[in-house]
Amino acid sequence: MSSPAASGTTAQFLACAEEIASRINREAVATAEGGVRWRIPSAAEEPAGPHLYAGTSGVAFFLAACHRVLGGDEHKSLALRALAPIRASLPPPRSEKIGGFAGLGSLIWAFLHSGLLLEDESLLRDAHAVATEVTPERIASDRSLDVLLGAAGALLALLALDRVAPVPPAGGLTPLERACACAKHLLARRVAHQSLPRAWAVPGRLPYSGFAHGASGISHALLRLAERTGDRAWREAADEGLAFERTLYDPETRNWLDRPGPDGVLLRSWCYGAPGIALGRLGAAPEDAVLRGELRDALATTGVLSLTPTDHLCCGNAGRIEILHTASRRLDDRDLLRASVSLAAGLVRRAGREGRLRLASDPADSTFDPGLFKGASGVGYTLLRLARPVSLPCVLILE
Repeated sequence: MSSPAASGTTAQFLACAEEIASRINREAVATAEGGVRWRIPSAAEEPAGPHLYAGTSGVAFFLAACHRVLGGDEHKSLALRALAPIRASLPPPRSEKIGGFAGLGSLIWAFLHSGLLLEDESLLRDAHAVATEVTPERIASDRSLDVLLGAAGALLALLALDRVAPVPPAGGLTPLERACACAKHLLARRVAHQSLPRAWAVPGRLPYSGFAHGASGISHALLRLAERTGDRAWREAADEGLAFERTLYDPETRNWLDRPGPDGVLLRSWCYGAPGIALGRLGAAPEDAVLRGELRDALATTGVLSLTPTDHLCCGNAGRIEILHTASRRLDDRDLLRASVSLAAGLVRRAGREGRLRLASDPADSTFDPGLFKGASGVGYTLLRLARPVSLPCVLILE
């Protein structure tokens, strides 16, 4: 597919990404050891932890992408300084979860792709070092299961490592073997709520739909593994998870409830609802008419949503832009491409008028958040992807 936008629009996207990187540079706080960190309001820890979702490695990954697309040694230097404290603290603590966006999987993926973007082989070795911590014991203790915090996210990160560097430098289990162990754990943890098909639930909670915490994301991980190995067990478990999710479809809104029962709500973002479900369906069987119809509905719902008050990747405009853009490339659909570019152009225009991105749930809150999923780094990365899609992976699916 040709260039995503006219040269003027592409230049605006790159300029906005550069401005975000400059602000992140100004906000960096030097550590005594020569590294840098940031205050990330959306992070659970203070100072922010190491993770991809709302931690230092997510900001470093964006800066590595800036180095690849925009050039400039300052982006590379800052990315490496951001990663330095994380690398110095390896191996991660035993309490660390294994998830793909917050956990060991997030560090594997961040080290891997930052290393590729910066052309730094030592970061790939660090990715393998973290992968050795995804042990059978750690997998067995996982109760989150989902892509954000649990085994499905670790599986996706391990598959990404397997694709680039399948053999560990020091021997031991390969990334693919560890990914299969995650999949076995996911199959063993399925539950049937009432008479519905089996899906995944954490203790004290019903099974959920959606990408971040529910059946779409977990099924997507299993489908990716089935494609890699040819093992039908992973495919069949994914199909059953998608069948569960189908029971939550609301034809009037062409959207999916986040859970069964009267408390279910209709959301429209990467984490819950049609946009993330569209992303998950992109990896499903193209010959399946039911799945193709669900993909069409999910993309239609995503494509008609106008600019919302929040700009970030997780629950805001950048996430929907990225999903429409990814779908346009997978399906070679120029209408989806135009929709993603139009939404991004609206985001950039509004940020220009207001002098800031809208990153907080309260539109009047002007707090700067440099994080990847609920902050400026994710918006900047989305704009880089629109301008230079071939050289950058889709972070929303841990590509």
